[in-house]
Parts: sequence; C-alpha cells; structure tokens
Amino acid sequence: MGAQDRPRFVRKQGQERKNGQVRLSPLADQQPARGGSQKPTLATNWDNYKKAGPLLISLDHPGTKDGKPIRVFFTDVAVKLASSNAWSNTQ
Repeated sequence: MGAQDRPRFVRKQGQERKNGQVRLSPLADQQPARGGSQKPTLATNWDNYKKAGPLLISLDHPGTKDGKPIRVFFTDVAVKLASSNAWSNTQ
C-alpha cells in the first residue's frame, strides 16, 4: 500500500493529530456561552461624518440604551499615515 493509497484525514477545528490518528479535542464539544439579554439594549446611529486623510469617520453616535437617550461622540480626531510624518485632522 503506497502513500497515495492510504486514506487521507482532514483535520477539522477542534481536532488534534497524535501518532497519525485524528481524535477530537475535549473542547470540540463545548459551545460558547451566550451572555447579555435576548433583546438589544443599545441602539445608535452613525452621524456627522468627517474625512481624516483617506478615512471617512463618523464622529457622533446618538442613540438609546435601555430606552434612555445616550450620545457617544469623538472630538479632535486625527490620523497619521504610515508613509507620512504629519497628522491629518478631520475636515
């Protein structure tokens, strides 16, 4: 029986290879734990777009959390390209 005649095993995620045998890892049977609430509690919009160098960035995110208004925002945003020594502010 040559190498081409031997059955091939494809290693899947969660499997280990030991002594030429594929066996399941104990972690393969575990499912990730789901946390948080079933219903989303945070909803925001993406507003106030500004250009910083080649990027278009949303600086204002008004929305609601648990039914109450919230606002996440950014000020004084600048980017520095890897090919440049200068910072580029938002416009």
